[in-house]
Amino acid sequence: MLLTLSHGATLVAIALRSNKRSHLQLSLSSCYITWARSSSRRVDWGAANIGPNWSSRASLEIANSGRKTSGQEPMQTQRCAVITGVARSRGIGRQLAYSFINQGYKVVGVDVQEPNQADDKLSLESFLFVTADVSDPAQAKHAITEAAQWCGNQIHVLMNNAAKLPHVGKEDPLKVFADTVAVNLNGAYYMSQCVQPYMPVGQSSIIHISSTRAYQSEPNTEGYSASKAGLCGLTHAQAISLAGKVRVNAILPGWINTDDAGDGVLRPEDHAWHPVGRVGIPEDVAQMCLFLCDEERAGFITGQEFVVDGGASKKMVYPE
Repeated sequence: MLLTLSHGATLVAIALRSNKRSHLQLSLSSCYITWARSSSRRVDWGAANIGPNWSSRASLEIANSGRKTSGQEPMQTQRCAVITGVARSRGIGRQLAYSFINQGYKVVGVDVQEPNQADDKLSLESFLFVTADVSDPAQAKHAITEAAQWCGNQIHVLMNNAAKLPHVGKEDPLKVFADTVAVNLNGAYYMSQCVQPYMPVGQSSIIHISSTRAYQSEPNTEGYSASKAGLCGLTHAQAISLAGKVRVNAILPGWINTDDAGDGVLRPEDHAWHPVGRVGIPEDVAQMCLFLCDEERAGFITGQEFVVDGGASKKMVYPE
């Protein structure tokens, strides 16, 4: 039997004497394994089976009892993501759905209102929409139950993106504050609590979409700023409560252009304000989410806040 190991950039080939029963036990932190009795019978395992979700030393047992193999790779369970706040066609939530579907996920979108227009990028095979108000615990539970049934009772990623935006008007400020916190903060907690029974241990992530307004404010945005700051506290609290089970992180976007008019609403000085030379786009947030949900690349990251703002919040500002 030929055993080939790939560990980092190192390849090692070990030839074993073929007999009725041979047994080898390996301890490696991460590897790719291929074994074959002949060139016509080959089985490959990818690192997804033995990634950083294991302990720092992953023990593998490879046993050959003389049985024939089909020569096919083992089937991998399709990962499933639940994303709240997907109704707006140019919003962050919609882009999250696109990006995760493109990476092979099944996606369940949750929003209090139906998507505002038909979207050919969201096929029935890869996307399910569930109407729910996440500020209502019963509706949050219903949304997760529907998602779990559609995803085979496994949900690997929850992204809490639903939010009531800052609004300055003549409404009762007490009601505005309560309603905003109910969606932005309470809803994220309800969804997180309901999804946990369906999240595979060591393979799952919760991401809260907070905001740089957690640390910076404009006048009359108390509910929004307080709720987004609350998501940062919720992030580190859940990361400790769910240690060893689910990783929890927060993303704090800055100026992300989600306007239906696209770039036409932006001025050259808007882009120049940012150290990177442009205003953010929803794809910037989606790429960070994809990174944080990748157990191979981000398996050592939990309880953290990631600012995605083109460097704007680090810029010292003086009165003109």
